[in-house]
Amino acid sequence: MYPTPEAPLAHRPWRRVLIVLCASALALAPAPSHAQGTARSMDIETSVRAAGMAGASAGVWWGEPGVWGNPASLAEVRGVGVVDGHTQLVPGLATDVFLDSRRVLIGGGGLGVSLMGVPSGLGKLRLDYGRSAITDPFGNVIGSFNSYERVQGVGVGFSPVRLFDRIRGRDRGGDAPLTRWFDVALGAQHKHTKVVIGPPSTGGTATGDTWDWGATA
Repeated sequence: MYPTPEAPLAHRPWRRVLIVLCASALALAPAPSHAQGTARSMDIETSVRAAGMAGASAGVWWGEPGVWGNPASLAEVRGVGVVDGHTQLVPGLATDVFLDSRRVLIGGGGLGVSLMGVPSGLGKLRLDYGRSAITDPFGNVIGSFNSYERVQGVGVGFSPVRLFDRIRGRDRGGDAPLTRWFDVALGAQHKHTKVVIGPPSTGGTATGDTWDWGATA
């Protein structure tokens, strides 16, 4: 039921996982590691801007919020927006390994929400390793399956200072905002991850739930 040593690289799902693992490790080498055995998709920044800053997702607080690295940045969201990404991760090693992400952002007045696959179908994060072959003990191909990682999540960020400014601005006719001098925000994000690296008959599926907490000041 497992790929044989003679099978090409495209038909060995564990090799695909290893490729992405190595690529992620090289990209994140300067950062300390606090967890082992996580899904590879959890280590890859979903923001194009943050990826261009070597993963510094919360390095600046304006523009696209760095939700993946710090959900407190959601307090900066104003209005409704969609952040969409499609990346071929390791084109020199595998042509069918892609990371697709879509995040829906809604916010205003110091409160922001991120939706990524929650409710179902609204946003997504999927790391697709492509099709892999299923072989019998003699190396004959008897089927195929799709190996992938999927993350569904929802995040919230809140700034009490911005909310106070919003209320005070309405009550006092637009006084100078407190955020001119300081701001504090808190955030939390829940993620549900599903990893499929083997045929269903072999039990090659795992799931897990994680929480991210963040603050900015």
